[in-house]
Amino acid sequence: MSTKQPIAALVLAGAPNRGPLASVSDSPYEALIEIEGRPMIAYVLDALRQAPSIGPIGIVGPVEELAAALDVKDEQLISPVGSLLDNLEHGARALLGEGSAGRERLLVITSDIPLVTTEAIEDFVERCRRRDKEAGGPGSLDAFYPMVSRESSEARFPSGRRTYVSLREGVYTGGNCVLLSPEVLLKQRPLFEQAVALRKDPVGMARLLGLGFIIKFLMRRLSAADIERVVRQKLGINGAIIPVPYAEIGFDVDKPKDLELARRALAGR
Repeated sequence: MSTKQPIAALVLAGAPNRGPLASVSDSPYEALIEIEGRPMIAYVLDALRQAPSIGPIGIVGPVEELAAALDVKDEQLISPVGSLLDNLEHGARALLGEGSAGRERLLVITSDIPLVTTEAIEDFVERCRRRDKEAGGPGSLDAFYPMVSRESSEARFPSGRRTYVSLREGVYTGGNCVLLSPEVLLKQRPLFEQAVALRKDPVGMARLLGLGFIIKFLMRRLSAADIERVVRQKLGINGAIIPVPYAEIGFDVDKPKDLELARRALAGR
């Protein structure tokens, strides 16, 4: 991964406000829920705009509503076209052009992490670059996924509730972004769709990932290296799990209590 070429960033902001947050906000889209007088997505854009590693920024979501609510600068607003994977592929093509495979990496990030900072983004990118270099040099790995330890998460957000997974190295919660090679999604689209479809089907997921994977997970013997190996073997993706110290990457606003916590934190900021 070159240290010179800026990384394009794609913000996913098309989720309608039909879940738990609808009870505390009448905004039609989650990304536009107000926090301290600004839409939630605005804080994510602040962090991206100030990050030296980030180049062009695209936003997949309701174009008219986003344009009316945001102070759009050089960002490209992209209309959603369907499912999560449809929007991801469409957004990547719109932002990078049909020659997207020529760009090294794309940072895909959700719009519901208003506490994320420029420092957190830069730290994640730098850790990805180091891991890529260790794996054999720039471009050796296809995708990078951040994980935050339970200790870091609870130290930063003692009243927050996250979903954790126990690995051999410790207990972690997943981040809300991924750094990937744009061509990975295009090459492995059918397997991505299968994995998304089976995310709530343990039996089907076991068939996809292998019984040994599930047994190790249940016995808490699964390691980060095991996950990387299975993803490589089953999905054809040379991925890396990246432990990060910034809990803000793992804190998404999807419940009223999360929104309340974010409002208190940003009022203090």
